[in-house]
Amino acid sequence: TPLYASFVVAIVYLALYGFIHTEAIIDVVDAWFASYSGKDAYAIMKESTIGAIGALYAIAFVLLKVGIITYVLYEEQYALFFMVCIFSRLNLIYLLEYFKFSKDSFLSLAFAGSGVFRLKIIALIYILIAFLIGFNALVLFILSLISFYLILKVLNKKFGFVNGDCLGFTLEHTELVLLNIGLAMLL
Repeated sequence: TPLYASFVVAIVYLALYGFIHTEAIIDVVDAWFASYSGKDAYAIMKESTIGAIGALYAIAFVLLKVGIITYVLYEEQYALFFMVCIFSRLNLIYLLEYFKFSKDSFLSLAFAGSGVFRLKIIALIYILIAFLIGFNALVLFILSLISFYLILKVLNKKFGFVNGDCLGFTLEHTELVLLNIGLAMLL
């Protein structure tokens, strides 16, 4: 049935791409709550164990993410799904230069190179194609940039740093926000 197929695709999407970010979500949530008791947030994120709050949050997040993807695909809103996937990732290219990373980190070295400008041009082509597809692409793109920036800004303020876990957390939450807003705009 179409509903079951949509559910399977949502699970496969999460398994192929989202599980690595789910681990980042757990780390960020654990670090957030551990910081209230004076623990080092960075050390908590790098720890291999997970806390109960992080695990519960991840379960709830996965249920919400699978639910919204299933519904979007069941409603045959494929353009919305692909735009959200693309826009949430393009934010990395356009917004990361506004945040500081340790000078030896991969992200710091990547943004020091000249290849970022070329990536921005290629990303702009994807954005233009999305605008041609339609479906309020400009609204989604602007909401994507705002959501990504605000979530990452809150994490940066809370922890005093931004790392890969923060980026994975931000990307996944931006997708969840955009899927819900995009679906609300359609219905």
